[in-house]
Amino acid sequence: MARRQLGCRAAALPALWRGRSVVELGCGTGYVGLLLAQLGARVTLTDLPKFQEAAAASILATGPHIQPPGRASFCCLDWADVDANARALLKSAHVLVAAEPVTCQCSERDFLSLLEAVLGGGSLLCPRLEGFLVAHKHQQNFCIGGYSAPSREAAPGIVLSDSCDRCTFRRKLQDAGASIGAFAIEPPREFAHPFVECWEIRLPWR
Repeated sequence: MARRQLGCRAAALPALWRGRSVVELGCGTGYVGLLLAQLGARVTLTDLPKFQEAAAASILATGPHIQPPGRASFCCLDWADVDANARALLKSAHVLVAAEPVTCQCSERDFLSLLEAVLGGGSLLCPRLEGFLVAHKHQQNFCIGGYSAPSREAAPGIVLSDSCDRCTFRRKLQDAGASIGAFAIEPPREFAHPFVECWEIRLPWR
């Protein structure tokens, strides 16, 4: 849901993406990044090596629909280890996008580590960076407490949506130095969801 919502919001601003160098963090199968490539962005999909095959298949399937200057490629990136290849990739990026990047304590820790490197490195690590977008789906058993399923087989209920403003992930982003604003474009009504938010991380050097 978070990926689809970020995608439909991004599609409402096609001029924003044309010719831009975009790095998608935690791409999975690459839905958001490939949509941006179709809008004319030069996209590098990144994730752990285990996602490389799925992302490559998505790139192959979407390729005929991507017209210049848009393009898409995949690069392995471990948020907990910002190596020389990762630094070179970040140095070239105009926009970072992350759709539903954290789902557990481990992924949250590693994403915050990368965020601190980006914000702390500022214009040295990301000299061309103009924007950083994060789409987050609140989870009642992770970032907003107070919910537990009645049994292991039970489907999660949609309750306590008024607790989203107490999201612990958002608070940890802020603790890491991020100033957070809402992404200006609202989703179409059919994609609106009380548990999904799209944030813009404001860059301190801009």
